[in-house]
Amino acid sequence: MKILHIIPSLEMGGAERLVSDMLPLMKTEYGVEVRVAVFRKSNTPFEQRLIDNGIEIIHLDYPLRSFKSIPKITQLIKASDIVHAHLFPINYLVAIANLFSRKTIIFTEHSTFNKRRLHKWLRPIEKAIYSQYSAITCISNETASSLTDWIGKKITNKKNTIIQNGIDLERFEKETSFNPELMFGKKGIPLLMISRFSKPKDHSTVVRALKLINRQDVYVVFVGDGEKKNEIKELSDILNLTDRIIFLGLRSDIPSIVKNAYIGIQSSHWEGFGLSAIELMAGGIPVIASDVEGLAQVVNNSGLLFEKGNEKDLASKIQYLLNDKEVYDEFSKASKRRASDYSIKKTVSNYICLYRKFIHS
Repeated sequence: MKILHIIPSLEMGGAERLVSDMLPLMKTEYGVEVRVAVFRKSNTPFEQRLIDNGIEIIHLDYPLRSFKSIPKITQLIKASDIVHAHLFPINYLVAIANLFSRKTIIFTEHSTFNKRRLHKWLRPIEKAIYSQYSAITCISNETASSLTDWIGKKITNKKNTIIQNGIDLERFEKETSFNPELMFGKKGIPLLMISRFSKPKDHSTVVRALKLINRQDVYVVFVGDGEKKNEIKELSDILNLTDRIIFLGLRSDIPSIVKNAYIGIQSSHWEGFGLSAIELMAGGIPVIASDVEGLAQVVNNSGLLFEKGNEKDLASKIQYLLNDKEVYDEFSKASKRRASDYSIKKTVSNYICLYRKFIHS
């Protein structure tokens, strides 16, 4: 079975993390021949992990939104049994390229919202694109519901399958906390957020909430990179918080970082699932997350939710955990229990079953 995944890049993000976690397991556990094609080369832990596991990475030498890439994508589709596409505009490019191949193509819907849905004139185009796929996998019930609202039941009832994301729980289970000061280079109580600095994420509310916490021993650690990083650094300067915020950039030692944090924060404008929140919970630390679809369902009653964009609400939730050790310990235990529901092995098994359905049909 030859499976090709296509994604814009392997930079930090939920979809990218999912691909980097799944493909090695597909190869070792199921003997699947897997490759991944990307438009942008990125020297990230995600890309390195695939290289270390002998996964071929094909770098397409075209701009991401260029239709000139379609002949190359068509060649790759013809050489594969199944093509699994992720994110926009890959869904458009693969759907068009497959008109010349007629192979099995699968698309994973990773979010409950995108800006295309603000333009009603795009709806018929989106319907035409999604209808080209053999199957559409959604990472949560909320993602599936929002997609149905956009393109209609006529398409989604035939093609939608819900396969929840998962993480490599074993990486977190074998880690132990050792010394936050040694890890972060600073004494005190670290609050951790792991997210790409992009439009769906809301780092600014975390910065503003920190300003409201009048304890100099409390600081924030941001892990990730992205186009809005400088904007958040500027906000930190304006609020005189540069000595209380650490930007770690891209890191490959996420389990170790999580284990040395005190509270995990996932602040987002919108989410499809909330994979970073699962990673925080897998580390056994309490999680405070934005009350948005997808993310709220993942955190559920195992963590605390705050009103999206409300720094006062976030600050009060942080203070609640800082001031009550008994409550803190209860949420720590709840985090680990919740994370155990999301194993990458289960996610991979579900995708393999889906692939086989089309291979043997």
